[in-house]
Amino acid sequence: MKQVPLPIIMAAQNNAPEAVDFVLRHFEGYIINKCASTYTDEYGGRHSFTDDDLYYEAKNALFAAIKGFQLREPPGEFEG
Repeated sequence: MKQVPLPIIMAAQNNAPEAVDFVLRHFEGYIINKCASTYTDEYGGRHSFTDDDLYYEAKNALFAAIKGFQLREPPGEFEG
């Protein structure tokens, strides 16, 4: 999976609208996939849809994760 660049994460933490939008678009497909629900209609057909409540909660969790992201110095033996 492609990673979100660190400067964009830092800008999103400071509520830069473009950065927040970038992060949301980056995870949009994943969120939609994880918030999918399936039901069977009266004819036996299966249908999928995005559960709006789950989607809303997942977006809130993503925004909370952005705000809670903490940067630390790598350990001395880290090579990267």
